[in-house]
Amino acid sequence: MKKRRKTTTEQSDSTSRVTPYELATLAARICSEACIADPKGAIAAAQRLLAEGKSALRLAEIQERIDKEEEEERERIVREERENWSRGIKFITREARRDRAMKRFKQFLEYEYPGEAKNN
Repeated sequence: MKKRRKTTTEQSDSTSRVTPYELATLAARICSEACIADPKGAIAAAQRLLAEGKSALRLAEIQERIDKEEEEERERIVREERENWSRGIKFITREARRDRAMKRFKQFLEYEYPGEAKNN
């Protein structure tokens, strides 16, 4: 049976529902000597660790959302530039159809830059 990985939201929800037993266990796993010497201090450290973990999860979720929005914006810009380029070629060559405009533009490039236009 395959184990399902928890999502960020599920993980942050689970940190808000930590039982005292789980907190003590976490403190003991972090540093068993400190837990024996100063149980209250070890539990306080475990609570700080949980709070920092929750904060890190929130920041990761926000960064993930920002990255996704930036990627969508880049894709939109590229799409617009492609459309504007095609429109520009049609405008320059005074051709209504893209294939004819490209053919004329390639002829112009070959005339202006002999040999170089074929390389690109």
